[in-house]
Amino acid sequence: MSMRQGTRSANREKKSEKMGKLDIKPGDQYVKSGMPPTYWTVDRLLDFPNTPQHVRLVRRRDETSHTRVITIAVSALMDRRNYKPVAA
Repeated sequence: MSMRQGTRSANREKKSEKMGKLDIKPGDQYVKSGMPPTYWTVDRLLDFPNTPQHVRLVRRRDETSHTRVITIAVSALMDRRNYKPVAA
């Protein structure tokens, strides 16, 4: 493993630790405020260089809607004015 790859791996581990402290993981569900409320599931955690951490959300399928995928910053997901966690 090159020095550069080792540094990237260490950075990813640090970001994963930070994400873990926020307790966000794939499969977590959130409801977006609004009428009607929309339900989203965390599909994956994303690491982009030199940017805040992001997550990919997938809208739940139901009889009246198609699947939709969005990418948002973790800070937006954690803002309770926008999204609230759904109890498991």
